[in-house]
Amino acid sequence: QWIAFVAGVLFLTMKFDNVLPWKYSVVFIPFYFWIFFRAFEARKQKVKANADMEKMVTIEYLEKYVINEKKQDEEGNDIEAQQMHRTYNDLSTEEKDEINEQYIIVHVPPKASAPRETESEENDMEDELERIERSPEYQEAVARHEDADKTFTHIIVPEIPLLVLVIVQLDMGKNWNWGLTFLPLWIALFMQCCGGCYGFCCEASLAHIEVQEEMAEHFEKQKEAKGAQKGEDDEGNSNEKKESDKEAGGEVPTKTDEVTSEAEIDLSAEPVAEAPDEAIEAEVSAMGVKAIREELESYGISTTVFVEKSEFVAAVVKARKEGKTPIQKKSEDTVDEANEDDDIDIEEDFQMDEDAFHYYQQAEQEAESKATEAQSKAIASFCSIIFQTIIA
Repeated sequence: QWIAFVAGVLFLTMKFDNVLPWKYSVVFIPFYFWIFFRAFEARKQKVKANADMEKMVTIEYLEKYVINEKKQDEEGNDIEAQQMHRTYNDLSTEEKDEINEQYIIVHVPPKASAPRETESEENDMEDELERIERSPEYQEAVARHEDADKTFTHIIVPEIPLLVLVIVQLDMGKNWNWGLTFLPLWIALFMQCCGGCYGFCCEASLAHIEVQEEMAEHFEKQKEAKGAQKGEDDEGNSNEKKESDKEAGGEVPTKTDEVTSEAEIDLSAEPVAEAPDEAIEAEVSAMGVKAIREELESYGISTTVFVEKSEFVAAVVKARKEGKTPIQKKSEDTVDEANEDDDIDIEEDFQMDEDAFHYYQQAEQEAESKATEAQSKAIASFCSIIFQTIIA
């Protein structure tokens, strides 16, 4: 393809020097071949990258499903193998060559993972695919696939439309504006600029946002697990308390016994509740107006309608006779203790253990490396855009 490109440049130079009397559509024939060879090479590279990605396996998958594969008889029953469990290193040279022709063994870098509650075969398969995607071999195949896609994109826009417009402008004598003739190139440069801005600004932020979402999901699962464990502990403690009360006091009192005991308590409390009116009135009269007003407000009675002390005293005596009780309000100490308990609960819910910390740190490092790679690609794209703009 480079021979075709050089030949096209020579033909174009000779055409500008009036050495070749050909039309520009004929002079550009080497560029036609150059574009065709590039498209063919990109197609070949894309197919090869897809085939390599489909053949990639880890050494654990190879030893579990390929080397020690279970065989079945005609009825579909598993045949017990006589040989021991073999690893990849136990294979002979011929067997290794045969496996290497069918599969591509990838080397997965270590990665800390958050603890999971249960694991199934489906999750194992998902983990297998995730490990393959993190391998350098897979990343290299993805890069080759992306390069092939970029080549196809550049051929479709702007190379073919630009070549057609230039040939029509030169051979047919069109008086078009050259700025409009190079419109496909401006469109391609604009698309590259948008892609570079997205890679430089957005991909770096999205990488860190994904890590934060994973950690938030992990904390939520940890919080639910702690809540379930706390409920089980409370239920166990209540059952133990009932059993201990039963052992200490003999039989558990029935509902009839409880009702009878409550009735006896009420009967015994009636004589105490019947206090003389004179004693209550004398006690209230000895109180100050401020104390009487506070007591009435504790009962939920408005004191704005009372003027003289006798009216306050009568209202308190009446409230006591009716058996009103003060409305309970949380004190400041109780509120502070509740706030402290809430803070403690929040700290316990979002406490990060050692495994979660290592996982978060590893994920942040991977996100930072992805962001750096995206930014470097964006900078290279900007440099290419500037160079193409200067040439145009």
